[in-house]
Amino acid sequence: MDYICVKNQKINKIKNKCEDLTIKQLDEVLDSFEKYKPQTLDAYVREYARENIIKPSETEIESVGRNLGTEVRSLCLELGCNFSKLKATNNYAKHWCDLYVAEKGYPYAIELDTWISERVPLFNVYVLADIIYKLYTKEIVFR
Repeated sequence: MDYICVKNQKINKIKNKCEDLTIKQLDEVLDSFEKYKPQTLDAYVREYARENIIKPSETEIESVGRNLGTEVRSLCLELGCNFSKLKATNNYAKHWCDLYVAEKGYPYAIELDTWISERVPLFNVYVLADIIYKLYTKEIVFR
C-alpha cells in the first residue's frame, strides 16, 4: 500500500470517529491540528543546529542552519521534481532506510545514504537522509 492510500485510510478513520463528537469537542480537535502542521525546513534545521551545537550562539545556529538547509535543498534538486528519482523499497516507507535512488545511467538502484555519501556532504549522511525522508513524507515542508 502506498503512502497516499495509507494517508486516505487514516483520514477516513478520523472522519468516522468525528461523527459522534460534539461541536465543542470538534473545536478542540481543530485547535489541536495546529501542533501537527508540518514544520518548515528552515525551522527544522535551526532546531537541529540548536540541539547539536554545544553552547551555541545565535550566529552559529543561523550559520549551521543555513548551511544544512542549503545542502538539503541541493540534494533535493538532484533528486528531481517531487523526488522523482526517489523510490521506496516497499509501497510505504517508514524510515529513510526504505528509500533508494533510481538514476539514469546507473544499472541498479542505490541506497539513499550511499547516494548522499557519493556527493561528499559537509554534514552527517544519516542526518541528511533523515531530513530528506521527512521532506519525502511531508513531515517537514520547504515553505
